[in-house]
Amino acid sequence: MWSVTLANRMSRKQSLLVALLFSTWFVTSLARAENNAASWLDKMSHAVKETDYQGVLVFGNSMAWQTLSIGHMVVEGIEYEKIVHLTGDPREVIRIGQETIHTHPGDHAVRYHETAVGNIANNLRDNIAQIQKHYSLSLAGQSRVAGRMTQEVLVVPKDRHRYGHKLWLDAESGLLLRSDLLGERDKVLERYQFASISIGTRLPFSEFDASGRGHRVAPPLESSVSSEALSWLPKWIPEGFQRTAQKHAMGRSSMMYSDGLSAFSVFVESATDKPMPDMTNRWGATSAVVMNRVNGGKLFRITLVGELPLKTARKIAGSVKKTPEKAPSSAGVQ
Repeated sequence: MWSVTLANRMSRKQSLLVALLFSTWFVTSLARAENNAASWLDKMSHAVKETDYQGVLVFGNSMAWQTLSIGHMVVEGIEYEKIVHLTGDPREVIRIGQETIHTHPGDHAVRYHETAVGNIANNLRDNIAQIQKHYSLSLAGQSRVAGRMTQEVLVVPKDRHRYGHKLWLDAESGLLLRSDLLGERDKVLERYQFASISIGTRLPFSEFDASGRGHRVAPPLESSVSSEALSWLPKWIPEGFQRTAQKHAMGRSSMMYSDGLSAFSVFVESATDKPMPDMTNRWGATSAVVMNRVNGGKLFRITLVGELPLKTARKIAGSVKKTPEKAPSSAGVQ
């Protein structure tokens, strides 16, 4: 009897030890997998800025698709990029360093300065640690995109206030070859995918010459942002989103927020002379909310546009109030 009891105790201890070892191995494996996925994202963030390539890609959602040709190269530390729309109205975008020229129908070119290309990979550099606070990263399988082997990376949100992503990164260079923006139940809301690509090739410099095509119009200088201009601010934003840009020009205030991967903008302007009904809508992954507010006997229109779930977009827009100068901090996920 005593020997049976001792055997049972030893068996329980062994089971506990095995469970503890398995738990430790599982946690360690998860951490290692997340670190490996983060390394791939870091590789991608460098590749998009440093790789020479030419290709044709498709971009869109269930409502509309666009086909574009794109060429990118880096010469003496300066980025050159050319995007040509192959469907719809003829349009071109030429970017040299931080300067961008848009050529539209009617032979007009508009020149302005910008700091982001609008591609998911451009938001990642120096933001991966911040992103991991609000997204879980993991490696999936390997597959071919545009004739090249890729590593699949899953980016899963930790709350309901942002979208997930599945990324296909070129196994050799780390360049982003396909990106699916995922909604509820992993429904694909938008897709960006190369149909063909040649890595390591360059366009001739003549392709980046936009001189002689239309005229260039410099935008008006933005006025400094006063406390009055930014006195309309959201009282609630999801945890992790920070205000990254703000401006006030021609009676319109705008603010941009980002968590390092997703972004949205809030616009506030007088609506007394041009009223518009409240509305909410979504195109693919982009949500748009318009709300009207009365303050001091004046009507103001609040517009929010961004890659957010519609419920989250409504909640943020509904929280925009006239406030003191100090901006609110993130109120956290609710």
